[in-house]
Amino acid sequence: MTPDPVLTPTQQQVVRSSIASGAIEGWRPTADDTDLLHHVAAGSITASDAVRRVLELHSSEMSHAHTEAVAKQHDWRTASWDDYLYAGTNVLVNRLNIRDSRQLARAEGILVAIRTVEVTSGTAGVSDEFDNTQLCAFHCQLAQDLYDWAGRYRSVPMGKQWSGFAPVDNIAACVERAVEVVAETDWTTVADNEFAEQAAIMYAWLNYAHPFRDLNGRTTRLFMNCVAARSHRVIDYDKVPRDVWIQRSAFTVPDQGQTRPQPEYMTPVFRACTRDFGADGRLDKLSIDRQRGWHGT
Repeated sequence: MTPDPVLTPTQQQVVRSSIASGAIEGWRPTADDTDLLHHVAAGSITASDAVRRVLELHSSEMSHAHTEAVAKQHDWRTASWDDYLYAGTNVLVNRLNIRDSRQLARAEGILVAIRTVEVTSGTAGVSDEFDNTQLCAFHCQLAQDLYDWAGRYRSVPMGKQWSGFAPVDNIAACVERAVEVVAETDWTTVADNEFAEQAAIMYAWLNYAHPFRDLNGRTTRLFMNCVAARSHRVIDYDKVPRDVWIQRSAFTVPDQGQTRPQPEYMTPVFRACTRDFGADGRLDKLSIDRQRGWHGT
């Protein structure tokens, strides 16, 4: 690969945001991973070429017994819990046919980061409408190299030890509530405190929805980035410790027997990690659209 390109401040932010979002999920990029993301952000290689390089590196980890059909064929609208997993394991069925959870996590980390940079750079062709279609399109972009159910809502109940996420038949309504927050807020004039409050409400609904079988956090944070860009702000996810983000996110899930999330737990988090894009003195504003991606003036 050619020497590491010199990135503009905007391109640096694109890479930083992609890495920070993955870090919340436990991903730690190698120097080669970071170098690859720099080249994608600079446009010196395409995201598809970067993905091919990653697949070559992970080829030894893939099971070659079923190279022509590495994923189960299902109607993912009615899939059961076991349909998502390789038999006898907790490893998600994936297009690479990787059967080891750690190896899959490593591949997932860089592949999703590449696609995140692609979307944020404006080269993925995703609609700029902030709705459920865009959310699914974001997930489809991030998951396309790994999972057959990319962009599809989950068909199974999900939860963590503290509480359950939205029932399957309530996912769409929760996503719609988040979309309504986007539509109801004047992001171009919102003050800092109100931004944090509205961002927390939107995030809490999406977190409770947890609409996909996996990659919910990274998809939601990408969606949040795009909304923040409307107000010429950047969400620096690396400004908040990972354990704080996870804990506060967990607190937003409705208490047992309740159906409304509790966004107040995330308001101080967004207040701490959000800044005007011009706060570093280099750029005055940031916006995002389908044609140009993130761009500063």
